[in-house]
Amino acid sequence: MGIFEKLFDLVVAPYLEGGWPSIEKLKAKRDVDGLIKALNHKEWKIRVEAAVAIAKLGDTRGVEFLIAALKDKEADVRQAVARPLGQVGDARAVEPVLAALNDEDWHMREAAARALDALDWKPVNDIQRALRAIALKQWEEAASLRAAAVGPLVAVLGRSLEQLTTIEAAVKALVQIGGEAVGPLIVTLKNEDWRVRQATAKALGKLGDARAVEPLIAALRDNDHNVRAKAAEALGDIGDPRAVKPLIAALNDEHGFVQIMAVRGLGKIADPGAVEPLIGRLKDKSASVRQEAVEAIGKIADPGAVEPLIDRLNDESWDVRREAVEALAKIADPRTIGPVIAALRDNDSHVRAEAVVALGEIGDPRAVQPLVAALTRNDECGYVQHRALEALTKIADPGAVEPLIARLNHWDTLGRQKAVEALAKIADPRAVEPLIARLNDKSAFVRQKAVEALAKIADPRAVEPLTLALKDVYPDVRKTAAGALDALGWHPKDETQQALYTAAAQSTPEMLWDELLAGRLDALPEEAFESGLLAKVSDKQLTEALLGEKLLIEAALGVAMRLSRFGVFDEVVQSCRKIGLKPEGGVHAGKEHPLLANYFEHFAKLGDEAARRVMGLLADECPGVRDAAAFAIGYLREGAPHDAAARLEKALRKETDPMVAYSLRTALMRVLAG
Repeated sequence: MGIFEKLFDLVVAPYLEGGWPSIEKLKAKRDVDGLIKALNHKEWKIRVEAAVAIAKLGDTRGVEFLIAALKDKEADVRQAVARPLGQVGDARAVEPVLAALNDEDWHMREAAARALDALDWKPVNDIQRALRAIALKQWEEAASLRAAAVGPLVAVLGRSLEQLTTIEAAVKALVQIGGEAVGPLIVTLKNEDWRVRQATAKALGKLGDARAVEPLIAALRDNDHNVRAKAAEALGDIGDPRAVKPLIAALNDEHGFVQIMAVRGLGKIADPGAVEPLIGRLKDKSASVRQEAVEAIGKIADPGAVEPLIDRLNDESWDVRREAVEALAKIADPRTIGPVIAALRDNDSHVRAEAVVALGEIGDPRAVQPLVAALTRNDECGYVQHRALEALTKIADPGAVEPLIARLNHWDTLGRQKAVEALAKIADPRAVEPLIARLNDKSAFVRQKAVEALAKIADPRAVEPLTLALKDVYPDVRKTAAGALDALGWHPKDETQQALYTAAAQSTPEMLWDELLAGRLDALPEEAFESGLLAKVSDKQLTEALLGEKLLIEAALGVAMRLSRFGVFDEVVQSCRKIGLKPEGGVHAGKEHPLLANYFEHFAKLGDEAARRVMGLLADECPGVRDAAAFAIGYLREGAPHDAAARLEKALRKETDPMVAYSLRTALMRVLAG
């Protein structure tokens, strides 16, 4: 026996036992007897195909089999026969398929609804309309049917095969229906399936109806912890004081999740009677329980909890410490300021950031110097420093003026902007000259805020510099400057100033495109690239503007990427090919053009010279540049220089950055593969 015969016996023959009839051939021969025999085949797919074939041949036995299969224990079988029943068009199928709208499997319900549509079936009452809408996941339509949809929607909550998104949608629809759903849901809260009870408790909480309070309190004693937890959450959502004592009792539940939900529920109700029991949970072994207890106490804002909350500033969990800072800020008590200031020295930046925000909310001048210290600390993260600037803005104390002025020269654009806003709020004359200097800031947003600040301080020294701001390259700055001069009572002294003022006052953001076409892209502020105002411009127009004499090719490519205009990028590359241009100057993107570090793979399209220059970047001091260069060389593959593999191997031996090393290895494999 040959190898193919052996394989046939081992692999194929077992599946031919009992025959694998060709349904198509039997159908073509109109062999109804053969098809009926196939109805008893062990493979359900064969049975279904045979039944469909029989039905299409006009034999009633096929339809009868398909109808019977709607009750098959396998969901796949039930689902497979629904569509053919719709296609056969036999009226006997309507009632059985209609019953399938209550099937456990949502796929089956959808298939049944579509089969009924194919049979030209029309609902005769609102319950049938609701069943069809739910099967097709038309939740808005189901909710519009009000009381008729409640039963079918509640049934969705109790099906174990439902998708979570389907259950969520059903809950939302029940909430839309409102009070009419409460009664049936209260009954369902006693369903034998815990999943049904859990979903029902959630729906009752969302409905917020007081009739559900007592049944939900009873559900706090449910034998399933998921139901108890959801009942506690629902009682918190309803916010009825009757739930306070039962929720306090639930703090001692054997399951931690129930305890957390009970704490959260008490926080939502915010009854002062819950403070002492919640304080008792501040030393719970679970950090999650402690955190929830602190948050709940903060919502109640009882001064009696100040000392226990201060004690939590030393908790081992930074989440708990951060929550304690926030809670203390909500309690109007003089004892809170000192501990919150001390939290500025916490070893976790999340806690320090929360302390900064809290001090801004408290608004006590004693916080100014500690906030200034956080602002000027070299090792402090930018997020904390930005929040410190916002806090100083809220407190608006003159003692912060000098540090804020110093911040105006910081490299961080957002930090400079927030410093300007703080100085505007304080409105101290000492800030006038430094703010005038910010009228030349590289960021248009900072320049605009500086104009607004000078207008608020209203110092005569600002008038002349503000007239110069009427010429700013950014339309919004020009318009803001015109408004500031109006506020200062300024009037143009001649026709030239009048024309300049009038043009500035009429400036619109759309003028950015005019600036671009006028060849002023080199002076266009960074904010222009984030405004979306250039979206209406075609790729070809933008390319022509980008390739003006004032721009290097690298800058053109960079602008295209900053605008997320990949079509422009391709246009630039194609244009460069046509006119024989090569990348010039500023190629070391890690220095002069940091945004271009990821663009080198596209430079490869510009020819051999560009490829050689990219190869040289494998030794650049910036890891980002080396990484992009390695990627570009891998992109070249067969077009890479002849010594690419050797140079990649050499670079890989010297590379210390793991990400760059990975890109080098990938590039090497691609080049070797050609």
